[in-house]
Amino acid sequence: MREADAIGAEAGSLLGGAIGGTLIFEIFRAIEGDWLGIIFGIEMVFTAVLAGLSVARAAQLIPLVRQLRRDGYGHRALAAGLELQERADAEEAGAAAEPDRRKAWLTAGAGAATAAAGVTIATVVTSDPGVVIGLAMVVGAPVLTIRGLWGQLGGTRLWHKLLRGRFGRAVFRLGALGQQGQPEALGVGGDRTEVALGHAAEQLFAALPAAQRERLGDVPALIAKLEADALALRDRAAEPGAGERLATAVAALETLRLDLLRLHAGNGTIDELTQDIEAAQQLGEEIDIEIEARREVEGY
Repeated sequence: MREADAIGAEAGSLLGGAIGGTLIFEIFRAIEGDWLGIIFGIEMVFTAVLAGLSVARAAQLIPLVRQLRRDGYGHRALAAGLELQERADAEEAGAAAEPDRRKAWLTAGAGAATAAAGVTIATVVTSDPGVVIGLAMVVGAPVLTIRGLWGQLGGTRLWHKLLRGRFGRAVFRLGALGQQGQPEALGVGGDRTEVALGHAAEQLFAALPAAQRERLGDVPALIAKLEADALALRDRAAEPGAGERLATAVAALETLRLDLLRLHAGNGTIDELTQDIEAAQQLGEEIDIEIEARREVEGY
């Protein structure tokens, strides 16, 4: 998950820098009256290089997806993992999870000032070193500014939304090309899928060495709780938000199952599974609160 986040941050920063830099070059060209001269050529090279680097960095998702599929993860499992990661990060960060808009404005202002200074230097200074320095500031300012704003304004959440949606499904389809006989993850759309997932996860947990079971805690109780929550939500599927909660609970069960499967295969770690267990526990508590609140309303 963290590797995918790093890819998104870098690809997004490069693409945003290409767009921002192009706009700055357009202003520079208007000041200089250079519509088809050297500035235009530099602008085209700059845009092509940054856009190409952005695409190349995003393409590194393909081998990552191929590895996930080899480990038994499908797109649904990735989506569930991202949501669980967001919940765990939000709980850990607390109030700090909210975007720091004041810091973001300072970052944007510093970037704009740097770009403006670069345009001024390149325009006023006639020597070659001065022009080079000015253009370097014009090129670097938008990339570094977008990179800073990415973390300050929640760029990771936007990236996760893309990965959970059509973009992520398209990446998984590309990653599946040439891969034959990969294990299919259990589906999450059929009736009583939560029962099948829970049973499979319980069997995998029971097959672990005693020392690992003791370290992980009462995972069967968590699995049973998520399974019961999913069944309760399925009975309330017609209520607003119940379907989404059901999908999240079932996906959490699938994530636990796949983590246990990876642990058996030697591809996973206890620490990774522990993080998902903690996120699943938080999810279960939230579902319980929501179900209890609905029952109280119905009681009135």
